[in-house]
Amino acid sequence: MNIKSVLSGYAQIYFSKDWYVGLLFLIATFIIPAQGLAGLMGLLLADFFARMLHLPSELIDEGYFAYNGMLVGLALALTYRVDWA
Repeated sequence: MNIKSVLSGYAQIYFSKDWYVGLLFLIATFIIPAQGLAGLMGLLLADFFARMLHLPSELIDEGYFAYNGMLVGLALALTYRVDWA
Protein backbone atom coordinates (compact mmCIF):
# COMPACT_ATOMS: atom_id res chain seq x y z
CA MET A 1 0.00 0.00 0.00
CA ASN A 2 1.36 3.40 -0.89
CA ILE A 3 0.33 7.01 -0.51
CA LYS A 4 -0.41 7.29 -4.24
CA SER A 5 -3.17 4.71 -4.04
CA VAL A 6 -4.69 6.46 -1.02
CA LEU A 7 -4.66 9.88 -2.70
CA SER A 8 -5.96 8.38 -5.94
CA GLY A 9 -8.87 6.88 -4.02
CA TYR A 10 -9.80 10.32 -2.73
CA ALA A 11 -9.35 11.85 -6.20
CA GLN A 12 -11.76 9.31 -7.73
CA ILE A 13 -14.60 11.07 -5.93
CA TYR A 14 -14.12 13.97 -8.33
CA PHE A 15 -13.47 11.68 -11.33
CA SER A 16 -9.84 12.73 -11.34
CA LYS A 17 -6.57 10.81 -11.49
CA ASP A 18 -4.43 13.65 -10.12
CA TRP A 19 -2.95 13.01 -6.68
CA TYR A 20 -3.16 16.65 -5.61
CA VAL A 21 -6.96 16.60 -6.02
CA GLY A 22 -7.01 13.65 -3.64
CA LEU A 23 -4.76 15.49 -1.21
CA LEU A 24 -7.13 18.47 -1.12
CA PHE A 25 -10.12 16.20 -0.50
CA LEU A 26 -8.22 14.31 2.20
CA ILE A 27 -7.48 17.56 4.00
CA ALA A 28 -11.10 18.67 3.60
CA THR A 29 -12.45 15.50 5.19
CA PHE A 30 -10.29 16.06 8.27
CA ILE A 31 -12.07 19.32 9.09
CA ILE A 32 -14.13 17.01 11.32
CA PRO A 33 -11.38 14.68 12.57
CA ALA A 34 -13.60 11.72 13.49
CA GLN A 35 -15.22 11.76 10.08
CA GLY A 36 -11.91 12.10 8.28
CA LEU A 37 -10.47 9.20 10.24
CA ALA A 38 -13.50 7.01 9.49
CA GLY A 39 -13.22 7.79 5.78
CA LEU A 40 -9.51 7.05 5.77
CA MET A 41 -10.04 3.77 7.62
CA GLY A 42 -12.76 2.74 5.16
CA LEU A 43 -10.44 3.50 2.26
CA LEU A 44 -7.55 1.58 3.82
CA LEU A 45 -9.76 -1.43 4.52
CA ALA A 46 -11.11 -1.46 0.98
CA ASP A 47 -7.57 -1.19 -0.37
CA PHE A 48 -6.40 -3.99 1.92
CA PHE A 49 -9.18 -6.36 0.89
CA ALA A 50 -8.64 -5.57 -2.80
CA ARG A 51 -5.02 -6.63 -2.38
CA MET A 52 -6.04 -9.74 -0.41
CA LEU A 53 -8.36 -10.75 -3.26
CA HIS A 54 -5.45 -10.32 -5.72
CA LEU A 55 -7.27 -7.77 -7.84
CA PRO A 56 -5.17 -6.01 -10.51
CA SER A 57 -2.58 -3.85 -8.78
CA GLU A 58 -2.70 -1.09 -11.40
CA LEU A 59 -6.42 -0.60 -10.69
CA ILE A 60 -5.79 -0.61 -6.95
CA ASP A 61 -3.05 2.02 -7.34
CA GLU A 62 -5.42 4.20 -9.36
CA GLY A 63 -7.99 4.08 -6.55
CA TYR A 64 -10.80 2.30 -8.37
CA PHE A 65 -11.56 -0.04 -5.47
CA ALA A 66 -10.79 2.32 -2.58
CA TYR A 67 -13.16 5.24 -3.08
CA ASN A 68 -16.28 3.20 -2.33
CA GLY A 69 -14.94 2.15 1.06
CA MET A 70 -14.04 5.74 1.79
CA LEU A 71 -17.56 6.91 1.02
CA VAL A 72 -19.01 4.23 3.29
CA GLY A 73 -16.66 5.28 6.10
CA LEU A 74 -17.63 8.93 5.70
CA ALA A 75 -21.34 8.05 5.66
CA LEU A 76 -21.07 5.89 8.79
CA ALA A 77 -19.27 8.64 10.69
CA LEU A 78 -21.88 11.15 9.55
CA THR A 79 -24.80 8.90 10.50
CA TYR A 80 -23.55 7.60 13.85
CA ARG A 81 -21.95 9.53 16.68
CA VAL A 82 -18.31 8.57 17.11
CA ASP A 83 -17.04 8.54 20.69
CA TRP A 84 -14.79 6.48 22.94
CA ALA A 85 -17.66 4.58 24.58
